[in-house]
Amino acid sequence: MTLTLCGDQDLRNGGDLQRELLDSITPGTTTVLDIGGITSADLGFVQIIESARRHADAVGAQLRLAAPAPVAVRDVLARAGIGDDTSIPFWTHGADQP
Repeated sequence: MTLTLCGDQDLRNGGDLQRELLDSITPGTTTVLDIGGITSADLGFVQIIESARRHADAVGAQLRLAAPAPVAVRDVLARAGIGDDTSIPFWTHGADQP
């Protein structure tokens, strides 16, 4: 399943996004997020995605990005100081820095 997100991704639409992600993540499935059209995001968006990623791991599913995160999301990652070895490859597809 592919979920396409665009525009502003923040606390205003976070609840809907969280529900949609949780509904799509079931054992043995892969959910692909196409976030290339996101023009702005906040830390709430990143937290929802990180939580969904951990949930997917816990239930034996996969959550991945269709492509490396766009600049709007990488900026949030950088401002938040997110740079641990388990998160960055997910967001950047293995690039050195967010």
